[in-house]
Amino acid sequence: MNEDNHELYAALMGQVEETLGYHLTTPKAFVNASETISERTGIRLSRTMLMRLWGYINEPKQPRLITLNTLAQFCGYADWRTFMVQFLHHGDPQSNPILEAKLEVLDDLAVGDHVRFTWNPGRVMETMYHGQAHFEVIYSERTRLRKGTTFTCYLVIKKEPLFLSKIEIGDYWMSAYVCGSVNGVQFEVFPLESRN
Repeated sequence: MNEDNHELYAALMGQVEETLGYHLTTPKAFVNASETISERTGIRLSRTMLMRLWGYINEPKQPRLITLNTLAQFCGYADWRTFMVQFLHHGDPQSNPILEAKLEVLDDLAVGDHVRFTWNPGRVMETMYHGQAHFEVIYSERTRLRKGTTFTCYLVIKKEPLFLSKIEIGDYWMSAYVCGSVNGVQFEVFPLESRN
């Protein structure tokens, strides 16, 4: 691992553990982390790669940019470069988080709730929540995710890209899709009880 980047990598790993809510100190923790990161970003990072980066196994290897981008995105940053800028300007990216309003899907939504997502240029997607992080598109405008599309999403952060996984559009299936990759998304929740 490049010594010049050692402090940056350590800061990113600390941010990942904070986002996960636990430390990566056992093989099971790395397996769980790999699955959680994949569910949120749609990109699978192997437990072995994570073990190397964390120094759990003694096979030092320079992490690839896609790995760093994925970990930064998992923590709510646009990419690795954004994370570095935050760290270099503030010394501790956690002291100046870019996370604004966020929606922890499993904790904040109930079955039947509607969530409306918007992003540039003029894209609209209205969804119904079916539980267990599964959504169905009930209306769409200027997006490929047409009515009837289903997807999985665990976390939504206002003004950040929205990462979807397990997307089914009719007979077509995609493993990952990103909404608002440039300027992020806005969201609004319409709880079931408020519509009754």
